[in-house]
Amino acid sequence: MWSPTEYTERLLNPLTDVIVGMERVGVPFDMDAASDLLRVVKRDEALSQEALLDWTSAVDYLGAEVPPNWGSWQQLQYFLYTPMGLNLPPALYWKKGRTGWVERDDGEYIEEWTDEGEFKTDDVALSWLGKRHPQYADCLGAIQDLRWQQRVRTYLETWLGLAVRHAGPHGQAWHWLHPSFGLASDRDERAGARTGRFAVKNPALQQVPVRGDNYGLRRLFRAPPGSEWVVLDYSQLEVVILAHICNKLFGTDDLVKRCRPGQPDMHSLTAKYVFGDILGDARLKAMDVGDIKKQASTERDLVKAVRYGLNYGKGARGFGDTLFDTKGEALGEEKAQTVIDALLDFDPEIRQYQAWSRERVVEWRGAVSLLGRFSPLPDATSWKKGERNRAYRQFLNYAMQAGGQEVTALGMIAAAPLMAAINAPQILQVHDENCFLAEAGQGGEAKKVALEAMLNCVELAAPLGASGGVGPSWGEAKH
Repeated sequence: MWSPTEYTERLLNPLTDVIVGMERVGVPFDMDAASDLLRVVKRDEALSQEALLDWTSAVDYLGAEVPPNWGSWQQLQYFLYTPMGLNLPPALYWKKGRTGWVERDDGEYIEEWTDEGEFKTDDVALSWLGKRHPQYADCLGAIQDLRWQQRVRTYLETWLGLAVRHAGPHGQAWHWLHPSFGLASDRDERAGARTGRFAVKNPALQQVPVRGDNYGLRRLFRAPPGSEWVVLDYSQLEVVILAHICNKLFGTDDLVKRCRPGQPDMHSLTAKYVFGDILGDARLKAMDVGDIKKQASTERDLVKAVRYGLNYGKGARGFGDTLFDTKGEALGEEKAQTVIDALLDFDPEIRQYQAWSRERVVEWRGAVSLLGRFSPLPDATSWKKGERNRAYRQFLNYAMQAGGQEVTALGMIAAAPLMAAINAPQILQVHDENCFLAEAGQGGEAKKVALEAMLNCVELAAPLGASGGVGPSWGEAKH
């Protein structure tokens, strides 16, 4: 671990120089393509509104507003869950905050408040309802489509309003966005988070989705003629950091071995054990590990979600309400606990780390990152159980979240002078991705140089991994 002085001199100060360079260069943006897409999105938004208006007519909707404001969760609750709308019966585990509408003895419906909660209206809840009530699946899908279209329209209007035209690092005139990058301290609200995770604001490009984007938003970030994107992404960075921590604390090396090159895919191996050996799924038990990613992706994604969720202190109830099996059914608390227990048996280091964290958070009343950054957690000794548990969850995840930021930052710092020498400056950092802009035809060489720097920026017990690509846009280089 580094002292505060070392942390400033070896990470924060050089990282500031990299950030200044990124903000100066900017992120290339295709204005014409974005303008065309905005027209398409507005058209799709109008079609979704029309489809939903037909549904309000079909069920004789008698709400206070006709049509409802579909962006209002109160009005959406009224439409979905009362006899004046679809009158859908949600499952108990979608409640959070209040019970919603109940029938009185005289036949009227009132909104009854309890300690349990409101009927959920998020996308997970709508997908769940659509699978159980297929007669309303089109309506629920249209609500989700409209919600996404409105979000995309906001993105596009914001980007179009912020883009400026000027010459780029390779001399071509193009449109560019100039976001603000940064890290926050433990007590402020600037770009970044409590754990120091890197953030992008004005505009918030970290919100641009990788999956589930039918409009291809990342393709709008197109390199100017004569340039190309280079995108490199650290692989399972939090798992690597956890493996390193467990190795140093407990001397264990099972997780370290699974992170080494040439080993079977970690999440596929876990899925085979959990569902095949423990839950007795004959198909998974007989399946080759190499085939699981394609042939049993639901099971693999499920154990992957549990593995990462455990790092945030998530428990069986949370997993049971938000994870779904191959039939689209909510996993349920009992089965979620079985999956958790099986995963912890498969990786006992995680259970050791959880027990160690319970003790240390009370002793230290704060959390320490991979390289020594300290974050106070005074609630660790609170008389309120909820506050103590929240502090524990923050401690549990802090080393990996803050450590991921530190590794990513060191990779940026190591790559900066090497990429400057070949005129391929870094232009964006999102999550675990480092993005560069190389001259056309030089992307392959730039990728090799950046990859070498990122993989050797820090020495850990478990090896770092990264992958990426080269392409004309952010989206095409990523995939």
